[in-house]
Amino acid sequence: MTQNEFADAVSCDVKYIGDVENGWFYPSSELLERIVGFLDIPVSFLFTDDEPSIVSALCAEKQDIST
Repeated sequence: MTQNEFADAVSCDVKYIGDVENGWFYPSSELLERIVGFLDIPVSFLFTDDEPSIVSALCAEKQDIST
């Protein structure tokens, strides 16, 4: 899944998604709700220290499952 596809899926600007992924901005609670809804995960999963790019990993995992 590309950042463009993910941004479209969560109704957000692709540049903003990149900025969030790089840690320059923090998503709003509304965007977090859309992200976890799309990825079908609990919000707490986004706040672990296990994976620095957890959203990217989850997007790739979701793509693998759906194909």
